[in-house]
Amino acid sequence: MSGERTLGADVERIDECNLVTLFEIARKIGKTPQYVHQLVTGVRGPGRFPPPECHLTDTVLLWAWCAVSFWPTQNNIVRPEVLEDLDTAYLINNALEELREGRCPQPIATEHLKKDLAVL
Repeated sequence: MSGERTLGADVERIDECNLVTLFEIARKIGKTPQYVHQLVTGVRGPGRFPPPECHLTDTVLLWAWCAVSFWPTQNNIVRPEVLEDLDTAYLINNALEELREGRCPQPIATEHLKKDLAVL
């Protein structure tokens, strides 16, 4: 199934969903790589860190930033302001995915999205 059609193109996501290393995740959320490693392994935090997208080697893992970016604020690891711009992208991408799967976007997410887009 395709995303919304715009100018003859299928819109699947609004971000490029870059693959990032543990070190890049740490830099983006303002934490140390050791702390992020503890979040990934479940030693710290609530657990359920998003799984890596691929394993380059046994020790080099890559995560999709769009999958990881919302998790730290959702789990009170960083203040929402730290990743504020990413929340809107996350909500839009989730809404597109739900539409592709034939589901209606969640009402609460839709309300947040309307509010966020009104300020742009």
